[in-house]
Amino acid sequence: MSGHVPASQASGTVHGSGGLSASLRGPGRIEVVRLIKEVPPPRGFARGKDELIYLAKAANGQAVVNWVHFVATDEEAALLHPELDMNAGRIRVFHPQAEFEQVRRTLREFRERYCYIWRSPDLLKARAWLFTPR
Repeated sequence: MSGHVPASQASGTVHGSGGLSASLRGPGRIEVVRLIKEVPPPRGFARGKDELIYLAKAANGQAVVNWVHFVATDEEAALLHPELDMNAGRIRVFHPQAEFEQVRRTLREFRERYCYIWRSPDLLKARAWLFTPR
């Protein structure tokens, strides 16, 4: 049974065993990165109280993303879309504050953790979701 961390469709997380939303079916690129370990913020980046930073390694060939930042947000009406920074090789994935403890537990309790990242060909849109194989 796969473990998906629930989050809103706005953040691009797949719910339960459901399929991808319509916005993810179009052209673009999927990257899969394995989350290796939690790390302190890289030089020049500040980490907030409710932010976790993980070193990432490509799981399906080459990946642009080397760092995945999971950030809790209080915004309930419209969650922020993931921010993909190609130059820094990082993506910031936003989750509602109410779900962030579940995200934290999943990241810390499971040894195998992956982040799937979809990005549009023009790099203007990105979606991301956390996945554990158990």
